[in-house]
Amino acid sequence: MDKEIDMLHYFETVERYIEISDGQNRLTLCHYPLMSWNHMAKGSYMIHGHIHNNRNAHYFETLKNMPNLLNAGVDINNFFPVKLDDLIINNESFKSGETDREDKAPVALDSLSVKDFNAEIEKGYTDSAI
Repeated sequence: MDKEIDMLHYFETVERYIEISDGQNRLTLCHYPLMSWNHMAKGSYMIHGHIHNNRNAHYFETLKNMPNLLNAGVDINNFFPVKLDDLIINNESFKSGETDREDKAPVALDSLSVKDFNAEIEKGYTDSAI
């Protein structure tokens, strides 16, 4: 029995594809990894999910050679939301073949209490890649 969830109850917006900026970087967000995106040649980032921590798929050889294509999957981010800087570091490790990063909790969030983290979310934690 499928239960439909009202995602707008939990999120400000729900999009299939969106381009945003964190004030310093242009970001393209999509569930699926894209091989090309707007402003790619100017250093923008494409942040995606879908592939989890799969290094065996035929497309992984292509993905691992694209440093601005960032997997936001929880599997490679120690099951924590992370800021962009940590997402980049976690992707470098993932793409290089490093195993689980349990010893490297997200630096940007490991010092926040749950209460502080929730307060950051409520005020618009815009520089994160959640």
